[in-house]
Amino acid sequence: MLVTLFGTACGSSEGGDQGSSSQGSGEAETTQQQSESNASSRQDLGVGDTGTFQYGDTTTIYSYASPVQPDNPAVQPKAGNQFAVIDVEGCAGPVEVTGPDGNTQLMFDPFSFVLQMPDNTRLQSTVPAVDPALNAVNLSAGDCVRGNVTFEVPQGQTPSYVVQEPTTPPARWAIE
Repeated sequence: MLVTLFGTACGSSEGGDQGSSSQGSGEAETTQQQSESNASSRQDLGVGDTGTFQYGDTTTIYSYASPVQPDNPAVQPKAGNQFAVIDVEGCAGPVEVTGPDGNTQLMFDPFSFVLQMPDNTRLQSTVPAVDPALNAVNLSAGDCVRGNVTFEVPQGQTPSYVVQEPTTPPARWAIE
């Protein structure tokens, strides 16, 4: 099945006079460019919020916890680090996203998430420490998956953001 997506720009007049416009064509083009830029600008969210992306797919970061104890005592962070975990859910939108071969292409996985530290370094996810772990999965239209993503962070430090990449538009969740 081939699906074509397109967007429509709508505007309104706050002056109430719909029969005339004070905008010249240059101003209208600038407004359209600003609208397109705003549509693709980064989503700044907080933990508990849901981001919505290009195909109507969504991601919710329910919580951030640190330090956390691993479910398996054999799994331990490196010296000087502690485990941190995000509880995340991803849902595919109403449109089936498929590749040329017809296979579902909407991948949701723990490797799409990084922690952005206050110095702007980014930490990748690590081996799962807390169940249920988020596993990599292709989502069909309307499907959802939820699980924990584990990170190792330096002891006593708190990240500034959870960042999901790559997404359109980009998204990050502030950690309070």
